[in-house]
Parts: sequence; structure tokens; C-alpha cells
Amino acid sequence: MLPLVSSDWTNERDPSLSIEWIDVPVRRPRAEPATHARKLVMTAQLGSFMAIWFVDRIEQFRKERVRQQAKARRYLADRRPG
Repeated sequence: MLPLVSSDWTNERDPSLSIEWIDVPVRRPRAEPATHARKLVMTAQLGSFMAIWFVDRIEQFRKERVRQQAKARRYLADRRPG
């Protein structure tokens, strides 16, 4: 759809056209740099919080990783021809 926005027939200039997209939403305006800085600080704080939250689970994660690696090795060894 191309609606006619303006024209200047007295000076015989071409009309100006406005193109409107009706199938996609308009993008949000770009955020201010201060907003990005604030979100970056919040991300660092969240990382610190999560490190404390998982400190007692690190050894559990390591054991699980070793167990998964051993299972994968056994599976691959069983699948080898010969």
C-alpha cells in the first residue's frame, strides 16, 4: 500500500510517497547507553550471586562429568567392530 503523503502540483514536482509495512512490527528504539551500563552491572552482580549459590555443587558437577565421560567411553568401546 502506498498512500500519497504530499504533492506540489503548482511547481510540477513529483509527489512524495510514504511506505508503510503492515506485515512486520516496527523495531523498538535503541536503548540509551546508561541502560546498557546498568544491565551490565546487574549481570555481574547476578554472576556473583550464582557463584555463591552453586559453590557447594561444583564437586557434584565434576563427579557427574567424570561419570558421563566413563559411560561415553564404554559405549564407544562396545560399538567398535572387532
